[in-house]
Amino acid sequence: MTRDSKTELHVFSDASKSAYAAAVNIRVMDEFNNAHVYLDTAKTQVAPIDKEISIPRLELCGATLTAKLIFEVSQIMEIPKEHLHGWTDSTVVLAWLKGGSSRWTTFVSNRVSTVLNILDYEQWGHVSTDVNPADCSSRGLRPRDLANHSL
Repeated sequence: MTRDSKTELHVFSDASKSAYAAAVNIRVMDEFNNAHVYLDTAKTQVAPIDKEISIPRLELCGATLTAKLIFEVSQIMEIPKEHLHGWTDSTVVLAWLKGGSSRWTTFVSNRVSTVLNILDYEQWGHVSTDVNPADCSSRGLRPRDLANHSL
């Protein structure tokens, strides 16, 4: 990265009944206004097996993991908050974030509060499942499929 480059972090969230995941991409605009995107880091958590949690709630757990991960990476890389972007394929999660933390059940409220303390609602957007880089982490891939996956 040069002095003339603009760096953004784009973090993607996804969940399945088995796991939830976050993937952080770095987007660098060089001095010629060319965009370069790199996968920086990813993190996956196994969904609880002792109790059944709905997919929307697991998606919210994924958004919470996403927010925490982008906070850590942005602190290390010294990237300002206005250059951070969160993405989810869950419209339910986006509705929960838009509604703030005070109007939901304790489970939802606590996670919405955590997410919104790191990223404002306006920094979140919707991404289609088929182009979500975190999708393969939450659902899993066989090693032979990973080599040819677009991530």
